[in-house]
Order: sequence, then C-alpha cells, then structure tokens
Amino acid sequence: MCELCILTQNFDPARHTHNLPWGTPTSDDTEVVVPPTGTLDELADYLTDGFWEDVGGTGRSFDFSPGENTDYVVTVNLTELTNVGQRLARWALETWETVADIQFVEVQFGGDIQVDDEFDGAFAQTTTDRTGTEITEVFVNVDKTWISDFGSTLDSFTFSTYVHEFGHALGLGHLGNYNGSSGAVTFANDSYQQSVMSYIPQDQVDATNASFAEPTGPMMADILAIQSLYGASTITAGDTVWGQGGTYSRHFTTLFAGIDDEDDSTQEAGPIAFTLFDDANDDGVDLIDLRPSTTDDVLNLRAETFSDVGGLTGNVAIARGSAFENARMGSGSDIVIGNTLDNMLWGHRGADNLYGARGNDTLFGGRGRDELFGGGGRDNLFGAQGRDDLFGGRGRDALRGGKGDDYLDSGAGNDVMTGGEGLDQFFYGFGHDRDRITDFSLGEDELLFSAIDFENYNAERFVETYAVEQANGVAFEFGQSVSQGADYNDRLVLVGVFDLDALVDDIVFI
Repeated sequence: MCELCILTQNFDPARHTHNLPWGTPTSDDTEVVVPPTGTLDELADYLTDGFWEDVGGTGRSFDFSPGENTDYVVTVNLTELTNVGQRLARWALETWETVADIQFVEVQFGGDIQVDDEFDGAFAQTTTDRTGTEITEVFVNVDKTWISDFGSTLDSFTFSTYVHEFGHALGLGHLGNYNGSSGAVTFANDSYQQSVMSYIPQDQVDATNASFAEPTGPMMADILAIQSLYGASTITAGDTVWGQGGTYSRHFTTLFAGIDDEDDSTQEAGPIAFTLFDDANDDGVDLIDLRPSTTDDVLNLRAETFSDVGGLTGNVAIARGSAFENARMGSGSDIVIGNTLDNMLWGHRGADNLYGARGNDTLFGGRGRDELFGGGGRDNLFGAQGRDDLFGGRGRDALRGGKGDDYLDSGAGNDVMTGGEGLDQFFYGFGHDRDRITDFSLGEDELLFSAIDFENYNAERFVETYAVEQANGVAFEFGQSVSQGADYNDRLVLVGVFDLDALVDDIVFI
C-alpha cells in the first residue's frame, strides 16, 4: 500500500509552497544548486515514473490488458460523500475522462476507487499487486469540512484537490520529490501551470510566466502523462465547440461559460487555469468561443502553448496532440495566433490582432481597429468595421477592408484587394507578384509604394514609366525593373480605373 498526500490537511489553501527546499545545497552549504527546467516529456515521465522511483517504488496504473478490462472501465464508489461532495467528485472524474481513454462507472458497493470525506485532510491510499505496477484498489479522502472552508465551486481549492487526488488514484505522482509537508523541488518550472499534481502556485516560480490561478483539471504535463498510461480520450471527436453555445456539455463548457459570469453558480469568478485537449487525429472542426470575455485576451491555438484569458497570464494551455481550427474572441482588444491548420478567427469587438500562420485561413476583424496577418497559405482577410490594417503575407490571398479607412498590404502571391467603404490605402512592393485592386477610388484612396524601390521617381514619372491602360483598367508593369529588385511577374492592376492623370495625385512614396 502506498499513501500519498496523507499530510495535506496541513496545507494552507492560501497557496504556499510549504517551505519546500528550492534546489540542493552544495557540500559547503554556501551555494544552492538550482533544479533544472524540465521539458514537457521530462515532467510527464516524472509524474508516471520518476516520483515513484524517488520514493522507492515503481510506476503503476490500472491494468487494461486484453482479457483483463478491455472496456477501459474503472468503478468508483461515491456513496459516502455528501451531495455536494459527489458533484465535485463527478466533475473531477470528468476532467480525467476528457483527456484519457478511460471510463468511470459509479457503483453502490465496493469499487476500484472508493471515496470518503470522514478523515482529516485529503489523501489517496493505493493498493497494488505484488509487482507494485498494477493498481488493484484506491481509497481517496477529501475532508468534508473543506467544502465549507474552501468552497464547492469549479474555481475552489476543494475541487482542484479532488482532481489532484484522482490523479494519484490513476497512477500519477507529484511533480517533485515531495509529499505532504516535506520534500524538495525537482524542476525549476514545477507549478500549477504544468500540473495539477504540483504543490507550487504559478506566481511563486520565476521560471513560470503565469498568474496564480486554481487548476481546474489535468494540466499539460498531466495530460501527456495520463495518456501514456491509458491512451487519449475520443470523447470530443467530431465538431466540438468549447465555450459559448458549446456542443460539448461536460465540465469545460460550464467552465468557459463562467469566465466572465459572476452569477454562474458553478464558480465564484476566482482565477482559474485549464488545459484543453481535442484529438488532432479526428476529422472534426473545433471552435474555441470566448465571446463572453470582456478582457484583453491572448489565445494561441498551437499545441503546447499557453494563453492569457480572463485578465490572467498563462492560465490556458493547449495540450500536445490537440487540433483547434477556429476561435471567436470577446469584446476586449485580443490577440489570436493560428496554427498550421485552416483557421477561422473572429476578433469580434475591440482592437484585435489576428495571425493566420501557415494554413488557408479566414480572418474577421469585426468592430474596432484591427490588424490581420494572413501568413502562409491562401487566406481571406475581412477587416469589417473600423480602421483596419490587413497584411496578406505569402500565398494567394483576398483582402477586404470593409467599412472604415483601411490599410491593405497584399504581400507575396497573386492577391486581390478590396478596400470597401472609406479612404483606403493600398501598399504594393517588389516581390508582391500579380495583384488586383477591385475598387480603387480616384481622389479618395491612395497607392503606396516604397521610396527605396523608387527613390528616383516622383508620381508623374512613375505613372509614365510603369502604368498602361488596358481593357479592365490601369496596369502597373514592374517586370522591367528586375535590376532594382522586382520580379518578372510583378504586376498591379486597378480594375475600373482609366484616368492616368488623376491617378498621379493618389500615388504616395513611403
């Protein structure tokens, strides 16, 4: 039998590290060797094996070998808990089901995991077979007084404790060589940001750029660790909406709905941290919907990254092996960073920055003064309302400014630019390939060119040298200026514009 967290009744839920030693003293006790910063793989390996080795044991898990338990089912007995305790326990179990290929089934008698609330503190006692590697039974306790002392909502210390103890029940250790109120830090980046199995708040770790927030489920290292034991969950296979109007109605939908909703009965608007997992191997198209948010959020859709949501720093993570295609933001001035997939990003309200990365992306600025960056791929950029800046990047892009006085820079590739309403500026440079402007308005819009590329030109000479009238409008042919840095294919067409004399007044060198 192995007891974990048996001394956590001495924990101060005001979030202290309990004076755990930071590093190892040298022989003369005058210098401390700072622990190393662990990679994600090293942190996950420590949770499944390293911790157990440090305490003289071996890694363990429930055995789902063929012929033993092919349904990946673990039975759980919650009958000794209060109604509130049962609710917290079920929420916590759901967080593990969301990321691992495991199913919890409640039973009235016995059970692989038996949960109680009669003893002091919070702990997990694990019984293994003779090899020490197969879990046969677990007893989990979370003192019922914690509900009144520390809360009963998703953002409470009580809830994160349930998640933590069920992590032990499934075979995870701590993220450092500590237990109860003793031990030492093993990794410089050990904190709640990486693991709900950590003892250390985010804001007490120099190597972690994150605000304090209560972990409300398995974090990035936990997910990698638990999936190495049981495989990845398929619960969210298919098209999944995380957040407002979520099609996934389990724990995270409730959690997202309460980010800026202090009336949500499931939480008290305390700081929360969480990690999202949605299997990259399924064929679904997934959306993170943060429209209720009123804060200036930073959302990074790339796996193994952290985001800033709800006024906090580094509190939302995307797990390894995840794929999120789309994102809708709230009313703050937000930043969204896409990934290699075909992303659809909505800025909504606020002055937003949207980055499309390498896929064939569609970016909607919404209201406010937005900046849209297509990146690689064949992108569609819509400024919508406000004075927006659109940058196509590489690839064959379509840029539409919408309402407002917009700035459009198509970048490389054969692109189409449409300014829309307002006094718009269109930038063209050498290497931009064959572009078209569909709605250039003489006397209102401006054509911007690099003063470096055309240092010896004024507007009149520029038009005389490069502009020719064609059936569909004026074309600027820059192939003749290859020696100056242009490409043979560089060409800009102003559709529907035929007055070269008037065009001279709309050309600006910057």
